[in-house]
Amino acid sequence: MAEALKGVAWKEINTKFKNDFEKTVEYVLELADKRGVGREKMEREVGRILEELEGLELVWLGKRVRPPREWW
Repeated sequence: MAEALKGVAWKEINTKFKNDFEKTVEYVLELADKRGVGREKMEREVGRILEELEGLELVWLGKRVRPPREWW
């Protein structure tokens, strides 16, 4: 699957679809399908990864705090 996504110009695609996430995903799934990875297989793998991430019970870090200006 990584090979099917290799070289995907994400920034270009997002710009082309005016940051419409659904259209970007649809386009990339079609591209992966053309590269030999079936859409269903890709969707299953993405679902598996999302489940694994949810199981990690990650927490968001707090707001970014910049160091004092004197340090840089």
